[in-house]
Amino acid sequence: MVAESCQLLTPIIVIAGWFFVDWRTNKRELRKEKRALIDKIHLDLNAIEQKAVAYHQSTHSNEQLGKEIKVLLNRLISVLNREKLISQDDFSSFSNFRKAITLNNFDSSAFVCQPDNSELLDRIYAAKDQLIHNIETKFNTDFR
Repeated sequence: MVAESCQLLTPIIVIAGWFFVDWRTNKRELRKEKRALIDKIHLDLNAIEQKAVAYHQSTHSNEQLGKEIKVLLNRLISVLNREKLISQDDFSSFSNFRKAITLNNFDSSAFVCQPDNSELLDRIYAAKDQLIHNIETKFNTDFR
């Protein structure tokens, strides 16, 4: 009777172990994929920030650069939403980043070249930092 129980118990333990290892492997791979995506988003945010600063510090309103910034922002929000890289509670940080770039002095006939120490540029830097913080916080919550 005991021998029969042992014969049945061994395959059950092996199958359960296989499912556990498979689950852990899948979780680790998903974490790696999300980390790689977040690293790319860091680069994209830095590029958008640089383009926004170049736009606001140019001598005149550059419509082509403004359009490029808007396209990059739209692509970024699509990725953030699709991949759920930011919580709904923190979604305002993306809106704040977008507003910091496009609300004032953008697509405007009253365009004014911004100096290095302008409040507008400081808002862009702060909004980007807050957005990155919220993305990293969501990643840490989901995968650590």
